[in-house]
Amino acid sequence: MEIKKAYSRSLAIFLCGLLLLIAVDYCLRFSSGVMHGLGMPEMIWFASQMIITGISMCVFLSNIKLVALGKKLSFSFVFLLSVGVIYLVVIYGYVLLTRVDGF
Repeated sequence: MEIKKAYSRSLAIFLCGLLLLIAVDYCLRFSSGVMHGLGMPEMIWFASQMIITGISMCVFLSNIKLVALGKKLSFSFVFLLSVGVIYLVVIYGYVLLTRVDGF
């Protein structure tokens, strides 16, 4: 598979999973009526994020399995850096725009 397709597919999986997790958390907060309390238990919240990241990384690595090891490591580093930037933007956007968690 082409590297650009591997990046875009894996990043789309990560972004959709993260947005779905945020939607569930927001619905839990909204239905309980307490926006500043915990929506989803922290253990489940962070474990879900790690699972989403792991799935997207596995999809990425399976799509670049024919690439040499050195290039695979550099591509993986760039992919994880991209995931980190997306994570920070989405999570801080959620927290700051909805004013959850004590704001």
